[in-house]
Amino acid sequence: MPDPAGICVLLIDDSADDVVLVLDALARAGTRVVVWARVESAAELRAALERDWDVALLDWRMPGFGGREALELLAREHRAPPVIVVSGDYPRSAEIAAALQLGADGFCRKGDVAELARVIDGVLLAAGGSLLERTAALVVLREPDG
Repeated sequence: MPDPAGICVLLIDDSADDVVLVLDALARAGTRVVVWARVESAAELRAALERDWDVALLDWRMPGFGGREALELLAREHRAPPVIVVSGDYPRSAEIAAALQLGADGFCRKGDVAELARVIDGVLLAAGGSLLERTAALVVLREPDG
């Protein structure tokens, strides 16, 4: 079950430095990440899917294990989270179409981190409740009896 006070993010990315930059940018944008993990192979991704994630951020172009392979693996999993393709080199329209057919829920450039928080919130809203809505529900649940 997602934490209503923050999100759990699976980062499918071969660059630890890029992950740090993305997490820092999300924090600056006000998106609270309470749990995160980085994976960069099919085996790591399969193992990570043993837990629940609110959203997965996928680097489209990774050597050896790229966006297409990751989305194909995620499409076979019943517990896969919504996926946002995040790439420094934005995919061409044919790649975007392929990613959508394989189940991607959104796209964002790694350099456009302010937009990333908005894309995540939109994807979470479509999946059943934005971070703001879940936080508000938690506040209501914690109000003292009056």
